[in-house]
Amino acid sequence: MKTDICIVGGGIIGLFSAYELSMRGLKVCLIDRNDFGKQCTTAAGGILSPLLPWDYSQDVNDLCYQANPLYEKLNQRLVTETGINIEYQNSGLLVLADNHADAHKTWCNDHQVMCQQVVHSNSNIASNLYENALLLPEVSQLNPVCVVEGLCQLLLNTGVQLYRHTQVQSLLQQQQQITGLRCSHGDIKAEAVLWATGAWAPELAVLNNQLTAPSVRPVRGQAIAFDAAGINLEQIVIHQGHYLIPRQNGTILAGSTLEEVGYNNDITAAAKDNLLQQSIAILPELKNRQILRQWSGLRPASTDGQPLIGAVAGISGLFVNTGHHRYGITMAGSSATRIADQLQLYLNSD
Repeated sequence: MKTDICIVGGGIIGLFSAYELSMRGLKVCLIDRNDFGKQCTTAAGGILSPLLPWDYSQDVNDLCYQANPLYEKLNQRLVTETGINIEYQNSGLLVLADNHADAHKTWCNDHQVMCQQVVHSNSNIASNLYENALLLPEVSQLNPVCVVEGLCQLLLNTGVQLYRHTQVQSLLQQQQQITGLRCSHGDIKAEAVLWATGAWAPELAVLNNQLTAPSVRPVRGQAIAFDAAGINLEQIVIHQGHYLIPRQNGTILAGSTLEEVGYNNDITAAAKDNLLQQSIAILPELKNRQILRQWSGLRPASTDGQPLIGAVAGISGLFVNTGHHRYGITMAGSSATRIADQLQLYLNSD
């Protein structure tokens, strides 16, 4: 078969990139060696903000905040065309016991991020944590599982070819220019290839030893979900890096660990106990609540903390979109727009 752009990697970055490119009238196919969104994407919490924006670069913050209205539009389209609800909602983010609250309020004011100091307003949350608490009221969230389902349906509706359980065997090229991919089901001719395989991005160099592997490594994150029916928690809450996310189905998600363990995606009893204790410290009532499940995902962390979005040196027509670490969901829409601009420019230059 022949297409304009072939995307390898069916996580949120690949899915949203395919969506953006197809909306521009380009012919797209999307390949994943497993199923779409089953790695890091559906393991994510779905918070549409860098957890603490003052800890990140301007570019990371821009990518995060520019994506929010894109999700709002996506949500409206999905409800209208597919009936799928991605549970997009403005929850706000409550930052508890912030020892540098004054400096962070100043940062927010300087960067046009709405921020408010709050007093004790939820009796379920440990009262001592309200000292120097800040609220970022514009932070939204969504359900990543529903986003994957919705985007897959939209892509099918717009004619994008989806290839599940398809292994890429080699890059096809002529005179240092991409001509397509050789896959387990056959060859796909393409004008350009977008590599969006998350933590597995370095495998690109295995397909061509003349390429430098993208500087991305896996960082495991584990999370748990509580049966929290009847507990009043309207806002996302964070304390010392640990967050609680209230879901519409009556659960509360608690996460997440940061573990340098290579490609080991196991869940551990130690992480479960740690997440439980930190959750109870914030919301004591969780001590008596059932943990419904535990899961993990491997985040793609870049060396310098910046996502890798652009052309790969050495082969014309080869691009990457990876290295988003904890914020693949958050940055997906704006990252897709950025890479689509570059791909469209490349295709128009031929």
